[in-house]
Amino acid sequence: MDVLLQELENYYNSGDSTNVKESLEKIISESSVIELTASDAFELLLKSKSCDILLLSVQCIAELAKQEENRKILTKEEIITRLIEISVTEENQVYHSFRALGNITYENDNARNIIGATGVQTLISKVHEVANSWIHKHNPKLISVLCGCLLNILTCNDMLQKVALNNGIVHTIQIILNKTVEYFQDQEDCITYVLQLLSFVCDHMIDEWLSEDLCSVLVNIIQVSENAEISVLCLEILRQQSDNDDLKFSLAKLGTCELVYDLVEKYGNQVNDEDSRSALKLACDLIVLILTGDEAMKYLYDKSNGKVYHQMISWIDCQDLDLVSTGILAIGNFARNDVHCIHMVQSGLSKRLIDLLAMYNQKDVDMKIQHAILSTLRHLSIPVQNKSQLIEENIVEVLYSMINIGYYPVIFKLMGTFRMLVDGQESTARALISRKELIEKIVYWCYNSDHLGVRAEAPRLLVWLIKNSHSAEAYPMILSVPNSVKCLVEMITSLHAVMQNEAILALNLICSCYFMANDNERPYSTVTEQVNNMKLVNTNVGVDSTYIAELLIAADIAKNIAFIINKYHEKMAFETGS
Repeated sequence: MDVLLQELENYYNSGDSTNVKESLEKIISESSVIELTASDAFELLLKSKSCDILLLSVQCIAELAKQEENRKILTKEEIITRLIEISVTEENQVYHSFRALGNITYENDNARNIIGATGVQTLISKVHEVANSWIHKHNPKLISVLCGCLLNILTCNDMLQKVALNNGIVHTIQIILNKTVEYFQDQEDCITYVLQLLSFVCDHMIDEWLSEDLCSVLVNIIQVSENAEISVLCLEILRQQSDNDDLKFSLAKLGTCELVYDLVEKYGNQVNDEDSRSALKLACDLIVLILTGDEAMKYLYDKSNGKVYHQMISWIDCQDLDLVSTGILAIGNFARNDVHCIHMVQSGLSKRLIDLLAMYNQKDVDMKIQHAILSTLRHLSIPVQNKSQLIEENIVEVLYSMINIGYYPVIFKLMGTFRMLVDGQESTARALISRKELIEKIVYWCYNSDHLGVRAEAPRLLVWLIKNSHSAEAYPMILSVPNSVKCLVEMITSLHAVMQNEAILALNLICSCYFMANDNERPYSTVTEQVNNMKLVNTNVGVDSTYIAELLIAADIAKNIAFIINKYHEKMAFETGS
């Protein structure tokens, strides 16, 4: 090879263009077996004034650079810089100069660094220019080569990806996709390259979002694609963009959820490995994320007539657990509206969910499904009209059977659902507060969980049981549970005012029953009214005011109240008018 290159250099220096061309053509034809040791000859040839020699030289570099060792030899600033210049100034050299740059930069960080920000700006500008004027039938391969080159340059280089984003590559991508989707079968490689480029730059978009038009093109690609890689790329990009509520609504109107549902129904039985399972989960996640947008959710619910709404309901009966959990999570998102919740309970959907939870209420079952069902049932428990119906459907006993599950995200949802159910439901609250095992669990969760939500929700549930039961019958049992009073006392210093007030109310209700001998000694009307409505305890059961005082002192009641007074005394003084 060294001899051949030396001859080539001699021919060029002597002006023997015929032999130069023949030598270059020979190198091109034998490029797969040629190993370079130097690049001097090509540095010289790239300066040629002859378009033919220049074209053959660039083509020769493109072929030789397919081999890793040759790429290293050709990674020279003089070569790469000249190739960039040729790609811009010589119209008939665009195809092979981009091929050469793309092959040299393949898995080659040194070459990418030589191209740098300035080179990327120049190349993107050229790609944009070509994309605007490109006509498929005239040169079907051109746009694919240009995009493949950019992909090799930007891969694994965050700095250059940001440069590309700042130089309008997203707009260029939109132009290319609009033109190539029409010729999908011929342009699959190009579309794959472009989607990978888009995925790269989307990672660097901060408070920026793809246009509705571009998202529409991505949805169209999913519709026509039989290529799993392309479909997954589109789904990944759309999922990333679905953090934006406006785009969620746009995707909903574009029929994205229906399309994804159809794809899952079509290919779901082919999910048999990790990759296909990941693709299925990605598709499911996109549906759920779109439904987190309020406008998208209302649009797809369509007064309970929405196609997607009924498709998601159908999934809760599937054998595939990912589809089951997706269906439930989607229903949970539809249930963020009281009107929707009321209809769901009236239509019997809540009963189906409760029965499903009864099937998945053990320790060793899919926690994701438990979490999803509880989230949805919590939403359904919020409207006043729903509570009694849910209780009649045996929700309380199904929930109670889950208190020994040790998975704290599920426990968090479990307590939240209990809390919503007992609100205004005296008999249910009284039945639950009388169960010592539940009170012990609540206190245990308060002090033995590393889940902050569980530790905050536990005392709130205890408070709501106390204030909604309208009965003091269970107070002796509550007080007998170690740290139950401490649990309430420490809630006084919560960061949230509503929780502070709830804790103080619960403690007042308990103390009023033991410290105040008659109604005239109860100075606070709100507490007095609640106490008057209670069935007061028989103080002969071994609990008296001294015992309660000891519990309060042990729980540092003074310290906690002092903290609140010191922190909020100015606001308290203003609100009381003193």
